[in-house]
Amino acid sequence: MKVAITGGTPTAVATAQNSPAGIVVNATNAYWADYGGNVNATVETALLPSGSPSPFATSEGGVWWLAIDATNLYMASWDAGTIKKKPLSGGSDVTLATGENQAVSITVDATYVYWCTELGAVKRTTIAPGGMVDTLYGGTSDNYSIAVDDTHVYWSEANGSIQSIPKAGGTVVTLATTPEHPQGLAIDSTYVYWVTVEGTVNKVPIVGGAATKLVTESNPLNFIAVDATSIYFTNGGTAIANSGSVERVAK
Repeated sequence: MKVAITGGTPTAVATAQNSPAGIVVNATNAYWADYGGNVNATVETALLPSGSPSPFATSEGGVWWLAIDATNLYMASWDAGTIKKKPLSGGSDVTLATGENQAVSITVDATYVYWCTELGAVKRTTIAPGGMVDTLYGGTSDNYSIAVDDTHVYWSEANGSIQSIPKAGGTVVTLATTPEHPQGLAIDSTYVYWVTVEGTVNKVPIVGGAATKLVTESNPLNFIAVDATSIYFTNGGTAIANSGSVERVAK
C-alpha cells in the first residue's frame, strides 16, 4: 500500500499477496518480493498507480530484498546467500556475490551494490560482475535494512538504532534510537524513513534530530520505499494466507 509522508489513509497497490517483502519503485512500476515462506520466491511488478501484478522473476532462492537503478533490479537472498541483478528489460540473472549468508538488505549507487547482514556487517561490491567484496563496517547488532546517498551509507539495527557512516569510512553516527524494532529503511534528500515490527512508519532528518511517527498499523511492517510524493510499504498481514498487502501514504 502507499500513504503520504505527512500522513493519510493508505491505498492498495496489490492485495492477496503471500508474505510480500522487499519493495522498490521507479517512474512507472513497483517491484516487490513475494516470499511465500519458501525458497521459490517470486518477484512481482505492477504499473503505477494501480496496475495488476504480474511475475518479473521466479524461483529466486528465497529473495526478500530488492534495489533498483535505471537498468537493473538487484536481489539479495537470505536463504541462498547470493547477490544478483536482472535487467529491467528482461533476461537472465547475473550473480555478483555468493556466500553472503543472512544478507538482509540491498541498495545501489552508480558504482557499487551495498548490503548488510544479520551478522552485523555492512558490505559492497561493484555492479559489474567480478568485483571484490569490501566490508565497510563490522558491527555486533543484527542489521536489517540499508540505503545510500552521494556521501553516506545508512542502515537500521535490531537494537532500535538508525545509523550512518561516510562511504569513505569514518565514525558511525546514530541518527535515531527507538524502543521499537526497525525493519525496512529508505531515504530522500532530507529524511530517513523506516518501518517497524510494531507496525509504525517513521522519519528523522537525514542529519539527525527529532523522529516523527507517521503511521501506526496493527500488523508488522517490513519493507519501505519512497518516491517524490509517496511512501510505499509492505504489510505482512496475519497468519491467514494471502492477507498481506502493499500500501502507500503521501509524504
